[in-house]
Amino acid sequence: MTQDNFRVFLIENSPTLRALFATWLEHEGYTVESCSVADAVSYFYECLVCDIPRPRIDAIICEVDPRGDSGLRLLRHVRLLSSDVPTVLLCEHCTDWLRHQAELLGADALFEKPVHRWALATTMRRLLQASSSDPAPLRAAAGFGLLAPPLSAPLGQVDTASGAPSGAH
Repeated sequence: MTQDNFRVFLIENSPTLRALFATWLEHEGYTVESCSVADAVSYFYECLVCDIPRPRIDAIICEVDPRGDSGLRLLRHVRLLSSDVPTVLLCEHCTDWLRHQAELLGADALFEKPVHRWALATTMRRLLQASSSDPAPLRAAAGFGLLAPPLSAPLGQVDTASGAPSGAH
């Protein structure tokens, strides 16, 4: 499956960030569906309770509020419907508690905003390549261990030769 065939469900409350992330992902060749966290929670809840067929989703990128309420609740619904969909969480402030909860619920990566475009694109590519060849275990195949540390880095801290954050060699 090529990147052009992958469908990413982007869940972000800020319309500005939602549009920015969607543009980044579309530029990478992904098909993107996007909505707010509340709309996504309703959507997945209806799919669970009413057994409504849903379109294929190859990966989910979801905002998590600082307390973890909305995004983590959504991740619980997603895991009930499909345990192997790669999931990337975005948060404004990553606490140890939030990292622990994300790990328990099977998140494949957790990024603290602002997210660097390179980090998001690289993570999505690795997770989707791993999931298309062998859905289990995604984290190990993507090379991130249990949970990816925030890879967000200002432009000046990215090694332009390798595209990796400085010090990541």
